[in-house]
Amino acid sequence: MKVIDSNKNHLIVLDEYGKIKTIANSRYYKLKYDPAYIDKRDDTDRILHKFTSKEMIQETYNEKIFNCMYKNMLVQSRQSEAETVCGFILDNDRIGYAKYIGEKYQVVNCQKLLEQLLEPFKERLKFKKRGIIVDDTYMIKYDGNAMLKNPPQCSERWKSLCLVVDGYISKRKITTVIGEIEMSKLLQVIMVKVGFCLKPVITDDVFMGQLPSELQKCLRDEAKVNA
Repeated sequence: MKVIDSNKNHLIVLDEYGKIKTIANSRYYKLKYDPAYIDKRDDTDRILHKFTSKEMIQETYNEKIFNCMYKNMLVQSRQSEAETVCGFILDNDRIGYAKYIGEKYQVVNCQKLLEQLLEPFKERLKFKKRGIIVDDTYMIKYDGNAMLKNPPQCSERWKSLCLVVDGYISKRKITTVIGEIEMSKLLQVIMVKVGFCLKPVITDDVFMGQLPSELQKCLRDEAKVNA
Protein backbone atom coordinates (compact mmCIF):
# COMPACT_ATOMS: atom_id res chain seq x y z
CA MET A 1 0.00 0.00 0.00
CA LYS A 2 1.02 3.60 -0.62
CA VAL A 3 -0.15 6.64 1.36
CA ILE A 4 -1.47 9.32 -0.99
CA ASP A 5 -3.05 11.67 1.58
CA SER A 6 -3.63 11.96 5.31
CA ASN A 7 -5.30 13.98 8.04
CA LYS A 8 -5.42 13.79 11.82
CA ASN A 9 -7.74 10.78 11.89
CA HIS A 10 -7.26 8.93 8.58
CA LEU A 11 -4.77 7.80 5.97
CA ILE A 12 -5.82 7.63 2.32
CA VAL A 13 -3.95 4.73 0.70
CA LEU A 14 -3.62 3.14 -2.70
CA ASP A 15 -3.53 -0.65 -2.42
CA GLU A 16 -1.69 -3.14 -4.65
CA TYR A 17 -4.80 -3.52 -6.85
CA GLY A 18 -5.06 0.21 -7.58
CA LYS A 19 -7.98 0.78 -5.22
CA ILE A 20 -8.14 3.76 -2.86
CA LYS A 21 -8.90 2.96 0.76
CA THR A 22 -9.35 4.97 3.94
CA ILE A 23 -7.77 3.54 7.11
CA ALA A 24 -7.29 4.84 10.64
CA ASN A 25 -4.32 7.14 11.16
CA SER A 26 -3.12 4.96 14.02
CA ARG A 27 0.40 4.34 15.30
CA TYR A 28 0.41 0.94 13.64
CA TYR A 29 -0.68 2.16 10.21
CA LYS A 30 1.72 5.09 10.38
CA LEU A 31 4.63 2.71 10.85
CA LYS A 32 3.23 0.26 8.32
CA TYR A 33 2.47 2.58 5.40
CA ASP A 34 3.66 6.17 5.96
CA PRO A 35 6.78 6.91 3.82
CA ALA A 36 8.14 8.96 6.72
CA TYR A 37 8.71 5.72 8.62
CA ILE A 38 10.15 3.57 5.84
CA ASP A 39 13.27 3.11 7.99
CA LYS A 40 11.05 1.28 10.52
CA ARG A 41 10.24 -1.51 8.04
CA ASP A 42 12.35 -4.41 6.79
CA ASP A 43 12.73 -5.72 3.23
CA THR A 44 9.43 -7.60 3.54
CA ASP A 45 7.57 -4.44 4.69
CA ARG A 46 7.19 -5.78 8.21
CA ILE A 47 7.67 -3.27 11.02
CA LEU A 48 11.14 -3.56 12.59
CA HIS A 49 12.79 -1.50 15.32
CA LYS A 50 16.02 -2.06 17.22
CA PHE A 51 16.66 -0.32 20.52
CA THR A 52 19.92 -2.28 20.86
CA SER A 53 21.26 -5.54 19.43
CA LYS A 54 19.48 -7.41 22.25
CA GLU A 55 16.33 -5.31 22.45
CA MET A 56 14.20 -5.26 19.32
CA ILE A 57 10.65 -5.46 17.98
CA GLN A 58 9.72 -7.17 14.71
CA GLU A 59 6.30 -7.69 13.22
CA THR A 60 5.46 -11.29 12.42
CA TYR A 61 3.85 -12.33 9.12
CA ASN A 62 0.53 -11.80 10.90
CA GLU A 63 -0.43 -8.13 10.93
CA LYS A 64 -0.36 -6.34 14.32
CA ILE A 65 1.40 -9.25 16.06
CA PHE A 66 5.01 -8.62 17.10
CA ASN A 67 7.96 -10.67 18.30
CA CYS A 68 9.46 -8.68 21.16
CA MET A 69 13.03 -9.52 22.12
CA TYR A 70 14.53 -8.29 25.37
CA LYS A 71 17.93 -9.65 26.39
CA ASN A 72 17.45 -13.44 26.48
CA MET A 73 13.64 -13.35 26.45
CA LEU A 74 11.29 -13.46 23.46
CA VAL A 75 7.56 -12.79 23.83
CA GLN A 76 4.84 -12.38 21.25
CA SER A 77 2.36 -9.53 21.58
CA ARG A 78 -1.37 -9.77 20.96
CA GLN A 79 -3.14 -7.90 18.16
CA SER A 80 -4.92 -5.79 20.77
CA GLU A 81 -1.52 -4.56 21.98
CA ALA A 82 -0.37 -3.27 18.57
CA GLU A 83 -0.86 0.41 19.42
CA THR A 84 1.07 0.03 22.67
CA VAL A 85 3.97 -1.75 20.95
CA CYS A 86 4.05 0.76 18.09
CA GLY A 87 4.11 3.56 20.66
CA PHE A 88 7.38 2.20 22.03
CA ILE A 89 8.80 2.34 18.50
CA LEU A 90 7.57 5.83 17.61
CA ASP A 91 8.83 7.27 20.91
CA ASN A 92 11.95 5.08 21.03
CA ASP A 93 10.75 4.32 24.55
CA ARG A 94 13.17 1.78 26.02
CA ILE A 95 11.91 2.36 29.57
CA GLY A 96 8.28 1.70 28.65
CA TYR A 97 9.32 -1.28 26.55
CA ALA A 98 11.34 -2.77 29.43
CA LYS A 99 8.34 -2.36 31.77
CA TYR A 100 6.05 -4.02 29.21
CA ILE A 101 8.42 -6.98 28.85
CA GLY A 102 8.78 -7.18 32.63
CA GLU A 103 5.02 -7.51 33.03
CA LYS A 104 4.92 -10.17 30.31
CA TYR A 105 7.75 -12.04 32.02
CA GLN A 106 5.84 -12.06 35.30
CA VAL A 107 2.71 -13.47 33.65
CA VAL A 108 4.65 -16.28 31.94
CA ASN A 109 6.72 -17.07 35.05
CA CYS A 110 4.14 -16.20 37.70
CA GLN A 111 4.22 -19.49 39.62
CA LYS A 112 8.02 -19.80 39.52
CA LEU A 113 8.50 -16.24 40.80
CA LEU A 114 5.99 -16.70 43.61
CA GLU A 115 7.63 -19.94 44.69
CA GLN A 116 10.90 -18.04 45.06
CA LEU A 117 9.39 -15.01 46.80
CA LEU A 118 7.31 -17.10 49.21
CA GLU A 119 9.99 -19.72 49.90
CA PRO A 120 10.13 -18.91 53.68
CA PHE A 121 6.49 -20.07 53.99
CA LYS A 122 6.70 -23.15 51.76
CA GLU A 123 5.65 -25.52 54.55
CA ARG A 124 2.23 -23.90 54.65
CA LEU A 125 1.77 -23.44 50.91
CA LYS A 126 0.93 -25.65 47.95
CA PHE A 127 1.57 -24.31 44.45
CA LYS A 128 -1.07 -25.72 42.13
CA LYS A 129 -2.00 -25.12 38.50
CA ARG A 130 -4.81 -22.71 39.43
CA GLY A 131 -3.13 -20.92 42.31
CA ILE A 132 -1.55 -21.07 45.76
CA ILE A 133 -3.30 -23.00 48.52
CA VAL A 134 -2.66 -21.65 52.04
CA ASP A 135 -3.05 -23.99 55.02
CA ASP A 136 -5.35 -26.17 52.91
CA THR A 137 -8.06 -23.55 53.56
CA TYR A 138 -7.61 -20.61 51.22
CA MET A 139 -6.52 -20.37 47.59
CA ILE A 140 -5.12 -17.29 45.87
CA LYS A 141 -5.45 -17.81 42.13
CA TYR A 142 -2.85 -16.58 39.67
CA ASP A 143 -5.35 -13.99 38.43
CA GLY A 144 -5.40 -12.45 41.94
CA ASN A 145 -8.82 -13.73 43.02
CA ALA A 146 -9.17 -15.40 46.41
CA MET A 147 -11.13 -18.57 47.22
CA LEU A 148 -12.25 -20.29 50.41
CA LYS A 149 -12.44 -24.07 50.69
CA ASN A 150 -15.95 -25.35 51.20
CA PRO A 151 -16.90 -28.04 53.74
CA PRO A 152 -16.72 -31.62 52.35
CA GLN A 153 -20.51 -31.89 52.03
CA CYS A 154 -20.69 -29.07 49.47
CA SER A 155 -20.80 -29.91 45.76
CA GLU A 156 -18.34 -27.10 44.92
CA ARG A 157 -14.86 -27.46 46.39
CA TRP A 158 -14.12 -23.70 46.48
CA LYS A 159 -16.11 -20.48 46.73
CA SER A 160 -15.15 -16.85 46.17
CA LEU A 161 -13.57 -14.93 49.04
CA CYS A 162 -13.42 -11.12 49.07
CA LEU A 163 -10.06 -9.76 50.25
CA VAL A 164 -9.33 -6.04 49.96
CA VAL A 165 -5.62 -5.20 49.57
CA ASP A 166 -5.46 -1.89 47.66
CA GLY A 167 -3.81 0.00 50.48
CA TYR A 168 -0.85 -2.40 50.58
CA ILE A 169 0.32 -1.96 46.96
CA SER A 170 3.51 0.05 46.36
CA LYS A 171 6.39 0.07 43.88
CA ARG A 172 8.83 -2.77 44.43
CA LYS A 173 11.72 -4.17 42.42
CA ILE A 174 12.58 -7.85 41.98
CA THR A 175 15.68 -9.45 40.49
CA THR A 176 15.10 -11.87 37.60
CA VAL A 177 17.06 -13.53 34.81
CA ILE A 178 16.26 -10.56 32.56
CA GLY A 179 17.48 -8.09 35.17
CA GLU A 180 15.85 -5.99 37.87
CA ILE A 181 12.22 -5.26 37.03
CA GLU A 182 9.31 -3.56 38.72
CA MET A 183 6.95 -6.04 40.34
CA SER A 184 3.60 -5.99 38.60
CA LYS A 185 0.46 -4.99 40.48
CA LEU A 186 -0.95 -8.48 39.92
CA LEU A 187 2.07 -10.18 41.51
CA GLN A 188 1.88 -7.79 44.47
CA VAL A 189 -1.84 -8.47 44.90
CA ILE A 190 -1.18 -12.22 45.00
CA MET A 191 1.67 -11.76 47.49
CA VAL A 192 -0.36 -9.53 49.79
CA LYS A 193 -3.38 -11.84 49.72
CA VAL A 194 -1.22 -14.87 50.49
CA GLY A 195 0.33 -12.92 53.36
CA PHE A 196 -3.12 -12.03 54.69
CA CYS A 197 -4.20 -15.68 54.61
CA LEU A 198 -1.01 -16.72 56.39
CA LYS A 199 -1.85 -14.28 59.18
CA PRO A 200 -5.58 -13.41 59.00
CA VAL A 201 -6.78 -10.19 60.60
CA ILE A 202 -9.65 -11.23 62.84
CA THR A 203 -10.76 -7.61 63.28
CA ASP A 204 -11.56 -7.46 59.55
CA ASP A 205 -15.34 -7.87 59.69
CA VAL A 206 -15.70 -8.24 55.91
CA PHE A 207 -13.24 -11.14 55.90
CA MET A 208 -14.53 -12.84 59.04
CA GLY A 209 -18.15 -12.54 57.94
CA GLN A 210 -17.43 -14.80 54.96
CA LEU A 211 -16.01 -17.64 57.06
CA PRO A 212 -17.97 -20.51 58.61
CA SER A 213 -18.43 -20.19 62.38
CA GLU A 214 -16.03 -23.04 63.16
CA LEU A 215 -13.20 -21.39 61.23
CA GLN A 216 -13.93 -18.04 62.87
CA LYS A 217 -13.67 -19.65 66.30
CA CYS A 218 -10.43 -21.38 65.33
CA LEU A 219 -8.84 -18.11 64.20
CA ARG A 220 -9.93 -16.27 67.34
CA ASP A 221 -8.56 -19.05 69.55
CA GLU A 222 -5.23 -18.94 67.70
CA ALA A 223 -5.10 -15.17 68.15
CA LYS A 224 -5.57 -15.55 71.92
CA VAL A 225 -2.79 -18.15 72.12
CA ASN A 226 -0.40 -15.92 70.13
CA ALA A 227 -1.34 -12.71 71.99
